[in-house]
Amino acid sequence: YNLKSAKLRGVDSHGMLLAESYKDAEGIEHVEAIDVKDIAAGTRVCVEGQSAQAAPAEIDIDTFFSIQIIAKEYFVQVGGKNLMLNGEAIKTEKTQNGKVG
Repeated sequence: YNLKSAKLRGVDSHGMLLAESYKDAEGIEHVEAIDVKDIAAGTRVCVEGQSAQAAPAEIDIDTFFSIQIIAKEYFVQVGGKNLMLNGEAIKTEKTQNGKVG
């Protein structure tokens, strides 16, 4: 999805960094940014089984925040389906299961 321009904390926002949190074996909480490596800016994200062209061109900030995004077994998911970039499932490196936001 492309996120329509929005003001966040009074500053125009034209993009978003996704991160998740997890606890290590000692119970210490960590934050991991989702790294999509060499994907070009503006590449459309879609849900598994849906083409990038079928996904809405834009969503507003309220709609974005209403969508529950999670990491499950290292895969970033919405509604039990993987989020995809260029035909590849988006994965975390360290967060096996957790909330993404």
